[in-house]
Amino acid sequence: MDKPRRLVDTALVRGHASLCGLTALLVSALGAGCASSKASHVDLVLRPAADANGARSVYVLARAIDEKTFGVESYESVAARVTTPDESVQTSVVVLPGQTKVIKVPVPEKGTLAIYALLERPDRDAWRVLLSSPPPEKLEMRIERSRLCRVSKSDEVCVPESR
Repeated sequence: MDKPRRLVDTALVRGHASLCGLTALLVSALGAGCASSKASHVDLVLRPAADANGARSVYVLARAIDEKTFGVESYESVAARVTTPDESVQTSVVVLPGQTKVIKVPVPEKGTLAIYALLERPDRDAWRVLLSSPPPEKLEMRIERSRLCRVSKSDEVCVPESR
Protein backbone atom coordinates (compact mmCIF):
# COMPACT_ATOMS: atom_id res chain seq x y z
CA MET A 1 0.00 0.00 0.00
CA ASP A 2 2.87 2.36 0.72
CA LYS A 3 4.53 1.81 -2.67
CA PRO A 4 1.49 2.88 -4.79
CA ARG A 5 0.99 5.90 -2.54
CA ARG A 6 4.66 6.90 -2.92
CA LEU A 7 4.33 6.58 -6.69
CA VAL A 8 1.29 8.88 -6.69
CA ASP A 9 3.05 11.37 -4.38
CA THR A 10 6.17 11.31 -6.59
CA ALA A 11 4.06 11.85 -9.72
CA LEU A 12 2.29 14.77 -8.04
CA VAL A 13 5.57 16.34 -6.97
CA ARG A 14 7.00 15.96 -10.47
CA GLY A 15 3.83 17.40 -11.97
CA HIS A 16 3.94 20.30 -9.54
CA ALA A 17 7.64 20.92 -10.29
CA SER A 18 6.93 20.86 -14.03
CA LEU A 19 4.02 23.26 -13.56
CA CYS A 20 6.21 25.59 -11.46
CA GLY A 21 8.96 25.45 -14.09
CA LEU A 22 6.50 26.20 -16.87
CA THR A 23 5.00 29.06 -14.88
CA ALA A 24 8.46 30.53 -14.23
CA LEU A 25 9.30 30.24 -17.93
CA LEU A 26 6.09 32.01 -18.93
CA VAL A 27 6.58 34.79 -16.38
CA SER A 28 10.15 35.24 -17.59
CA ALA A 29 9.05 35.41 -21.21
CA LEU A 30 6.29 37.88 -20.42
CA GLY A 31 8.67 40.01 -18.38
CA ALA A 32 11.19 40.09 -21.19
CA GLY A 33 8.45 41.00 -23.63
CA CYS A 34 7.35 43.89 -21.48
CA ALA A 35 10.88 45.12 -21.00
CA SER A 36 11.61 45.15 -24.72
CA SER A 37 8.34 46.70 -25.85
CA LYS A 38 8.49 50.33 -26.88
CA ALA A 39 6.53 53.10 -25.22
CA SER A 40 3.06 53.71 -26.59
CA HIS A 41 3.45 57.50 -26.47
CA VAL A 42 5.92 60.34 -26.16
CA ASP A 43 5.40 63.09 -23.58
CA LEU A 44 6.05 66.14 -25.74
CA VAL A 45 6.78 69.38 -23.89
CA LEU A 46 6.34 72.43 -26.14
CA ARG A 47 7.93 75.65 -24.86
CA PRO A 48 7.15 78.56 -27.19
CA ALA A 49 9.05 81.81 -26.62
CA ALA A 50 7.03 84.96 -26.03
CA ASP A 51 7.99 86.15 -29.53
CA ALA A 52 7.46 82.78 -31.22
CA ASN A 53 6.03 83.17 -34.71
CA GLY A 54 5.86 86.95 -34.34
CA ALA A 55 3.91 86.57 -31.06
CA ARG A 56 1.17 84.57 -32.81
CA SER A 57 -0.15 81.06 -32.28
CA VAL A 58 1.64 78.10 -33.86
CA TYR A 59 0.22 74.86 -35.18
CA VAL A 60 2.34 71.88 -34.16
CA LEU A 61 1.93 68.52 -35.91
CA ALA A 62 3.36 65.14 -35.01
CA ARG A 63 3.41 62.73 -37.94
CA ALA A 64 4.53 59.21 -38.77
CA ILE A 65 6.78 59.43 -41.79
CA ASP A 66 9.68 57.68 -43.47
CA GLU A 67 13.05 59.42 -43.70
CA LYS A 68 13.01 59.71 -47.50
CA THR A 69 9.61 61.43 -47.57
CA PHE A 70 10.64 63.70 -44.69
CA GLY A 71 13.62 64.88 -46.72
CA VAL A 72 11.62 65.91 -49.78
CA GLU A 73 8.25 67.08 -48.46
CA SER A 74 7.41 70.76 -48.73
CA TYR A 75 6.21 73.15 -46.06
CA GLU A 76 2.96 73.58 -48.02
CA SER A 77 2.22 69.84 -48.11
CA VAL A 78 2.71 69.58 -44.33
CA ALA A 79 0.64 72.72 -43.69
CA ALA A 80 -2.22 71.16 -45.66
CA ARG A 81 -2.37 68.37 -43.03
CA VAL A 82 -3.74 70.89 -40.50
CA THR A 83 -7.05 71.25 -42.33
CA THR A 84 -7.05 67.85 -44.05
CA PRO A 85 -5.18 65.40 -41.81
CA ASP A 86 -4.23 62.04 -43.28
CA GLU A 87 -3.28 58.77 -41.60
CA SER A 88 0.24 60.10 -40.94
CA VAL A 89 -0.95 62.74 -38.47
CA GLN A 90 -0.56 61.44 -34.92
CA THR A 91 -1.42 64.71 -33.15
CA SER A 92 -2.20 68.31 -34.05
CA VAL A 93 -2.24 71.11 -31.50
CA VAL A 94 -2.17 74.91 -31.33
CA VAL A 95 0.32 76.52 -28.95
CA LEU A 96 0.31 80.13 -27.83
CA PRO A 97 3.43 82.26 -27.43
CA GLY A 98 4.95 82.03 -23.95
CA GLN A 99 2.62 79.22 -22.81
CA THR A 100 4.12 75.78 -22.24
CA LYS A 101 1.98 72.87 -23.39
CA VAL A 102 2.49 69.17 -22.64
CA ILE A 103 0.84 66.60 -24.90
CA LYS A 104 0.96 62.83 -25.29
CA VAL A 105 1.86 61.84 -28.83
CA PRO A 106 1.11 58.26 -29.89
CA VAL A 107 4.15 56.40 -31.17
CA PRO A 108 3.38 55.12 -34.67
CA GLU A 109 3.64 51.41 -35.41
CA LYS A 110 5.13 52.20 -38.83
CA GLY A 111 7.40 55.06 -39.77
CA THR A 112 9.37 57.53 -37.71
CA LEU A 113 7.89 60.32 -35.61
CA ALA A 114 8.48 63.85 -36.89
CA ILE A 115 7.50 67.13 -35.20
CA TYR A 116 6.58 70.21 -37.24
CA ALA A 117 5.97 73.83 -36.18
CA LEU A 118 4.06 75.76 -38.82
CA LEU A 119 5.66 79.17 -38.56
CA GLU A 120 4.90 82.19 -40.75
CA ARG A 121 8.57 82.74 -41.66
CA PRO A 122 10.54 79.59 -40.81
CA ASP A 123 14.34 79.74 -40.73
CA ARG A 124 15.27 77.39 -43.61
CA ASP A 125 14.42 73.80 -42.57
CA ALA A 126 14.24 74.62 -38.86
CA TRP A 127 10.46 74.19 -38.77
CA ARG A 128 10.68 70.39 -38.52
CA VAL A 129 12.57 67.70 -36.61
CA LEU A 130 12.79 63.98 -37.41
CA LEU A 131 13.19 61.92 -34.24
CA SER A 132 15.23 58.78 -33.77
CA SER A 133 13.45 55.45 -33.78
CA PRO A 134 12.26 54.49 -31.27
CA PRO A 135 11.62 58.02 -30.02
CA PRO A 136 12.41 59.03 -26.44
CA GLU A 137 9.68 58.68 -23.81
CA LYS A 138 9.91 62.42 -23.07
CA LEU A 139 10.95 65.17 -25.44
CA GLU A 140 11.24 68.92 -25.00
CA MET A 141 10.92 71.26 -27.97
CA ARG A 142 11.40 75.00 -27.92
CA ILE A 143 9.63 77.18 -30.45
CA GLU A 144 11.53 80.35 -31.12
CA ARG A 145 10.71 83.31 -33.34
CA SER A 146 11.30 81.42 -36.61
CA ARG A 147 12.41 77.90 -35.72
CA LEU A 148 11.66 74.71 -33.84
CA CYS A 149 14.43 73.36 -31.61
CA ARG A 150 14.91 70.07 -29.85
CA VAL A 151 16.30 70.77 -26.40
CA SER A 152 19.24 68.54 -25.62
CA LYS A 153 19.48 67.54 -21.96
CA SER A 154 23.26 67.12 -22.09
CA ASP A 155 24.03 70.79 -22.57
CA GLU A 156 20.64 72.52 -22.90
CA VAL A 157 21.31 73.88 -26.37
CA CYS A 158 18.85 74.23 -29.15
CA VAL A 159 19.42 71.89 -32.06
CA PRO A 160 19.62 72.91 -34.89
CA GLU A 161 21.74 75.86 -33.83
CA SER A 162 21.44 79.31 -35.39
CA ARG A 163 23.39 79.82 -38.60
